[in-house]
Amino acid sequence: MGRAQVGDNRRWVDEILIDVPVPVIFLTMPARAGVSTVSVDNYLGGVLATRHLLEQGRSHIGHISGPLDWWEARQRKQAWQETLEKAGIQVADNHWAEGNWSSASGRRLLRNCCNPTLKWMPSLPPTTRWRSLYSVVPTTEK
Repeated sequence: MGRAQVGDNRRWVDEILIDVPVPVIFLTMPARAGVSTVSVDNYLGGVLATRHLLEQGRSHIGHISGPLDWWEARQRKQAWQETLEKAGIQVADNHWAEGNWSSASGRRLLRNCCNPTLKWMPSLPPTTRWRSLYSVVPTTEK
């Protein structure tokens, strides 16, 4: 079973790789010198998703992130924010929310976004709020 990268929990890699006599490739971790990794480009994915919504004429685009102590979530949020700012759209703290990767968290945050009595993305009409979210929220629980 793999172990998620939270903070800098792969510091041990530098010490152990010195003694490993075979090539080693790591999955899903930030790039680092002297270590072979295979990973998704989370930043580019965030840029492409946000650009797609902008190209569809959306201008109020919210973001539901994973936990920001995960580098993947930080990369995606940064991409969303920077892409909107480059398009001349100001991002406020109430335009995004931090989840915990669970479908329950995503569902709760999506409901909060769509609730007109809450202050999440208040400039967006309640009937269109859900159409401008960039995060995919699973509909089933395990």
